[in-house]
Amino acid sequence: MRIMQVREWFTAQVAVAWVPLRRTVTMSGRALGQLLLPPACAYCGTALSAQPVGRPCLCGECLAGLVRVGRRACRYCASPLPRLWPDDARCPRCRRRRYHFSRAVAVGVYRDELQQAVVAMKHPICEPLTYSMGLLLAETVAAHLAEERVDLIVPVPMHWRRRLSRGTYPAQLLAQVIGGVLQRPLALRVLRCRRKVRKQGTLRPHERLRNVRGAFSVSAGYAITDANVLLVDDVMTTGATANEAARMLRQAGAGDVFVAVVARGVGIDWPGSGP
Repeated sequence: MRIMQVREWFTAQVAVAWVPLRRTVTMSGRALGQLLLPPACAYCGTALSAQPVGRPCLCGECLAGLVRVGRRACRYCASPLPRLWPDDARCPRCRRRRYHFSRAVAVGVYRDELQQAVVAMKHPICEPLTYSMGLLLAETVAAHLAEERVDLIVPVPMHWRRRLSRGTYPAQLLAQVIGGVLQRPLALRVLRCRRKVRKQGTLRPHERLRNVRGAFSVSAGYAITDANVLLVDDVMTTGATANEAARMLRQAGAGDVFVAVVARGVGIDWPGSGP
């Protein structure tokens, strides 16, 4: 039994070390390529004449397709608001559910171009796109959570087996980008995934709650008592994963927990999902 535990621990350490190492090698190769070739849009590949420092590496057309200007969203769960719905009131979804996080923000709705971008972000070759989406998410956080105090930035954890098989960890890269832009400290391992869960996207809403229940734990050695935490992930649909992670952070003594995601998933029949 002890041999099995040591073997699993060693494999987990390899998984944790492999993702950033692979990212460093991959990004170094791309950096060399950019010295020889002009910069290109991280989404469509179109050549860019110039790329301002600190701005997403996206062409104007892709940027317009990924970010909808003037989008109204619920300030509590980031769902799109129905027409004529008050800006400060909880949306129909919030009024029926209890979340352990205080507020949530998203770049946009999980559909069309933004949906395709989030799917692409799950592949190592698209980490430049993840970086650009992190810059857009940082702008969203700065705009909508400006009045909130954020003490720590924490990515939603991914089980080491899934991290090893994918070779990329979008939530962590997003968190690192946001931390760099907003100048806030990162706590990359304060949350850990205790067991491998089924993919949330394959489950029904009520099954997702059971799937992640008890899946996360807070690591010892982090001073998070009364700290306001920004929880980062690529997408949130029912909110089950973010809610469970926030529950564990609050249980460990954290203050407010805010959620920042690239895309907010909603059903096609959602009243605020229209154009």
